[in-house]
Amino acid sequence: MEHTPAAWWDRYAQRADDFRLPQSETARTALAATLGADGYRLLDAVHHPGAPAWLRELPALEVLRQVWVQQYYRDQSDHRWRGKGDLPPSAVAIGSPYDTDAHYGIKHGMGWRGFEGHFTEVGP
Repeated sequence: MEHTPAAWWDRYAQRADDFRLPQSETARTALAATLGADGYRLLDAVHHPGAPAWLRELPALEVLRQVWVQQYYRDQSDHRWRGKGDLPPSAVAIGSPYDTDAHYGIKHGMGWRGFEGHFTEVGP
């Protein structure tokens, strides 16, 4: 891969969040397929024999590889986004590429990605 596809700048110029995702399930699935293809294109380029070896040692690319294994099935012909029932348990899944120790949690019907803190109030 000599050049980054122009469409990547539009897709990845801003950090992804739930507020900017498509509303329909069909559109979200299509976006997930596109993102999966982009990630595999990057991983394939980094592992190409002509790519510099030091690229394969970048921690961010190892995180990307692990997240893609957790989020997509891949065979010789294609890739497919995993459904909710096919995802790894939250105890081992990478919940955030920015902090690989942060995981999904739920308590009293409230879900979050990150860490749970316990606080105790001490009176006078």
